[in-house]
Amino acid sequence: PIRVPITEKIVGDAPILPGFESAQDAIDDFGCEAAEFVKAAAEAGLPLYMHLVNLFVGGSMPPPMHSVPIHETCSLGQSMAAAARARLRGISTLKVKIDPDSGLEQSLKSLERLRETYPNIGLRIDLAGGMNEVLELGQEPEPWLQRFAQLNVEYIEDPVRSELIDLLPGGIVPIGLDLVSASYDRATETIERGQIQVLVLKPHLCGSFGRAFTLARTAAARGVKVVLSSLYDSPVGIATLIHFAVALGLSETAHGLNTLGLIYPHPCPELRPGRDGRILVPRGHGLGLPPGDWMPE
Repeated sequence: PIRVPITEKIVGDAPILPGFESAQDAIDDFGCEAAEFVKAAAEAGLPLYMHLVNLFVGGSMPPPMHSVPIHETCSLGQSMAAAARARLRGISTLKVKIDPDSGLEQSLKSLERLRETYPNIGLRIDLAGGMNEVLELGQEPEPWLQRFAQLNVEYIEDPVRSELIDLLPGGIVPIGLDLVSASYDRATETIERGQIQVLVLKPHLCGSFGRAFTLARTAAARGVKVVLSSLYDSPVGIATLIHFAVALGLSETAHGLNTLGLIYPHPCPELRPGRDGRILVPRGHGLGLPPGDWMPE
């Protein structure tokens, strides 16, 4: 990643991400703002989440929260093994990414086997636009949505392109929208029109903490569940989002913040989830991370 130095500390980062060229300015701005806020929090002797509360939540502290629940992310082909691993680690929610080229019928059969094997695990399904063709061919989407509903999924994420969401019938299965697949304005519109029930929020794409807080609070005010997701994987980036979750009081929803677990060896043991499937909020001022490759003395 490109790291943003502030005095002697590295407190924010903003990588150059292939495929996100159009969002690079927003990513850079968010990283620089994160650096400024971490520095200000450390100088004030506060953890970052408390500084964010003072800035964006009127100084009203959220309920006490010392950890953030996370989900396990995997492809459909890895889902059986990932579910077994998640259960051993105390993680109760699985996010399964579907290959949109695999075909809905085959994907649903695999998901049905997964549900039969693990009837109690929480399932989140990322369709990555896998139902686009259904609408483009003029087919009725309701039977497909009913089958996902029968799997008792928490939500299906990005079943179609964001501009097609209003063509899906509501009330069958919760629909999620990832900010990576929609503009900020489009996400706000779908929330206000009641077209989605879950917002998968990558704050970096908002370009600023203020816009990210506004979008998250707009969603929460309309009963839309907010799930945080990392745009990139670094100890600084993940720690920042954990503090963001605490500032918003998002303690009951599993978030996509365990992506450091995909790196071997784990680059930051302090951000490894415990046996309860939760990541502890780093202790201390600013980000609370100890010195390391990401935060040199």
